[in-house]
Amino acid sequence: MICLNFFSNLIKASSKKNVLITAHAGADIDAFCSAQIIFELIKSKAKKAVVGLPDHPNLMALSLAKKLKLIYQVKPNLSEFDLIIFVDLNSKDMLGSLASQLSTFEGKKFVIDHHSASSDSINGISLINPDFVSTTELIFETALEEKIKLNPLIGILTSAGIITDSAGFLVADHSTFSVMAKSLELSKKSFAEINALFNVQEDISEKIASLKGARRNEIYRFGDYLITTSYVSCFEASVARDLIRLGSDISFVASENNKDLRISARANNVFINKTNFDLAKNVFKKLVDEFAGSFGGHAGAAGFNGTNLNKEEVLLRGVHFATEFLK
Repeated sequence: MICLNFFSNLIKASSKKNVLITAHAGADIDAFCSAQIIFELIKSKAKKAVVGLPDHPNLMALSLAKKLKLIYQVKPNLSEFDLIIFVDLNSKDMLGSLASQLSTFEGKKFVIDHHSASSDSINGISLINPDFVSTTELIFETALEEKIKLNPLIGILTSAGIITDSAGFLVADHSTFSVMAKSLELSKKSFAEINALFNVQEDISEKIASLKGARRNEIYRFGDYLITTSYVSCFEASVARDLIRLGSDISFVASENNKDLRISARANNVFINKTNFDLAKNVFKKLVDEFAGSFGGHAGAAGFNGTNLNKEEVLLRGVHFATEFLK
């Protein structure tokens, strides 16, 4: 269900309630900052408002949380809350350790996301728009339209989410730059000061994963376009991003943990603009029709989760669907 006057209704629904704001497992900057923005919007109305995540956020989000002294919990008990607000996800499968609790939660749910609706979407009052490069951008622009009062911290958080989810504005259009200008002005910070909040040295294990991913890379050429596949034990999203930086137009990277399979994919923005390719619509929606699992994402970034599947088979089907589109 899509709600008009979304934030006005959200703030009203939060009044005198115990409210949980959560994001996807391994929350990145956009997810973490989106949760903190919502906390800022509802904290004065709610009986209790908590940012509670399925597990610890990623290293950049941890750095930002420490520097801004932002508070969050890990693995909250959903039964303690009357209302849950999900940000930067709309798929149950992306909730990690909290997914099993959701089936017994009987309170109201709100969903805010810039990814396309997934195959196992969370039922709730929704604000979902894949046209935005980040969830923070979506929240900021919608709140401005509703004339919701915003503070400088929200400007900082919005700016950080846009910078990271746009890959330093490589995936951005004029509207993103417009929102960035407004949020940066509100933040009273410089661009360099925002960047300094989350810039951390890449973890050695992430570096190793990127190098292994590059070494295991399989290249498929289709005309002037390059599609690549690889596999690692972790950091599959980072490896997929790095393969785009190395020259891939589309990259698919798998990782396995026991029987669980994750596929992360990225697409080059120039390639997307030239072809109107959409990873979520043209590949991952078709993958879940063929393999048991769930997906989420948008044109330039998407992911698939499944169990008891052969990674090579799923990767090759991803390549197949991509080339089918290009034909």
